[in-house]
Amino acid sequence: MVVSGSSQLTQSLIALQEAIGPSELTQAANYLNALGQIGQLGGISEGQFQACIDDQTLETKIFSSILEAQENYDIKSTPSFIINGKKHEGGMRFDAFAKTLDSYLPES
Repeated sequence: MVVSGSSQLTQSLIALQEAIGPSELTQAANYLNALGQIGQLGGISEGQFQACIDDQTLETKIFSSILEAQENYDIKSTPSFIINGKKHEGGMRFDAFAKTLDSYLPES
């Protein structure tokens, strides 16, 4: 799948996910090594990647936002999007998602 207007990195990540499957990456014995290699595709150095992994403040913020979303919006799946307070769940083709976003924009 190629998403129009997306960056080369994004297209590479989508192709990689389709090739190996998301569970293969997240359940790999050394998933951090695999993620680090993906980061290098995007220009993230090994040091930058490790600094991100070691950032406990960032980890706490991410987990707090996940818990807040689950509690406030009853989030039970990914992807889930909250747009103007309305929950949109599940995978959506890009054109359908764009149409949903457009419906919230003021008419010009």
